[in-house]
Amino acid sequence: MKNNIIKQFSFYEWLNYIEKFRINIEHRKHNVICIARKLGILPLNAFIYIVGGTNGKGTTCFVLEKILLGLGYRVGLYTSPHLFQYTERLRINGRELNKNLHVLSFIRTEQARDTLSLTYYEFITLSALYLLRYSELDVIILEVGLGGRLDTTNIINPNISIITNIGLDHTEILGNNRDLIGFEKAGILRKNKIAIISEKNLPRSLKYIIKKDRVRLKLINKDWFYKKYNNSWAFISKEFHCLNLPIPKVSLIDTATALAALSESKCFINKNVVKHCISQISIPGRFQILSYNPKVILDVAHNFHATTYLSKQLIDIKGFSRIYAIVGILKNKDIKNVFLPLISVVDYWYCITLQTNRSVSAEIIVQYLPIGSSIICSSTKHAWNKIQNIVSTRDIIIAFGSFFTVYEMYKMLKFK
Repeated sequence: MKNNIIKQFSFYEWLNYIEKFRINIEHRKHNVICIARKLGILPLNAFIYIVGGTNGKGTTCFVLEKILLGLGYRVGLYTSPHLFQYTERLRINGRELNKNLHVLSFIRTEQARDTLSLTYYEFITLSALYLLRYSELDVIILEVGLGGRLDTTNIINPNISIITNIGLDHTEILGNNRDLIGFEKAGILRKNKIAIISEKNLPRSLKYIIKKDRVRLKLINKDWFYKKYNNSWAFISKEFHCLNLPIPKVSLIDTATALAALSESKCFINKNVVKHCISQISIPGRFQILSYNPKVILDVAHNFHATTYLSKQLIDIKGFSRIYAIVGILKNKDIKNVFLPLISVVDYWYCITLQTNRSVSAEIIVQYLPIGSSIICSSTKHAWNKIQNIVSTRDIIIAFGSFFTVYEMYKMLKFK
């Protein structure tokens, strides 16, 4: 009876159904692997990159995808979370899939699950891997959802593992120091396989696993380098070098990390294609400039490491401008340290309660910000309207703090 009902679910009914999934953590890995075997997704028949780290995972994945597609490869990409709609999470050859294909995969995954328990994330990741398995791809790029060691993407054995950086985030799950978090991130490394790491200060736990498992480490500033000039930059490694690269619209270190991974893949790299692809990359919510006069910028930065980088980006363009920040944040974040790098950069703060029960209230946010320069707003629209009354064309408006903040801001401006 149940199977007959769910087979008739629409795409959105499926999402509503699986969002209710819960599980005892003790049974996670066994259930995931058992279902993956039923689905026939172990192993995946492609060259696999798996990308972990505290920040920059998504950007690194998108850069890899863009260049590999430019080089003529058939590429599948799985990322999380989505910003606007679920179908963003999975792309085949640069395109999102039709919702009907997702429904077919949901049905197949549910049949394989039977009476076994899964979380929402585990279910949708298995569904995505099923679609990737049968798409006849040359390359598959998997972004780790959380941590690495226990993440569902980690049931796949990669050819190359990538760790972008290691900072404090999701400490209630991954641990409250860099050694504990480093241990979780190191779970995506494989014995005698290549690991691209762009973290400059490796925690002891990560060093230990690299040595124990004889991981073929390719480390930033040792095995590969990048250098920025006024209007260009250069990438150099033993396997590949490229000068006079265009400055990307996304993070430079993440772009370099993608090139480091590409250079270790033993594929032919056309430098002109690389330059063209880098010049074309733009990712929603990653220092995304929506308009000018005043500049309106959206950024999903939501932890200390990310806002430290965001503060440097804002300082580079601030000049004599005033910066107005619209900020909402989720309850599991270290609020004080998220804001700390931006306190001296942002001039005025507009605090909102996001439209999710996971949101910190605006009344709590304002307690972490300078008195006299921060106010409570009832919504994104309320904050936007208040700023419009005083902003000048040379100023900057930045919305950040969560994927939810960026989504609400984008939706409000798109339909304004």
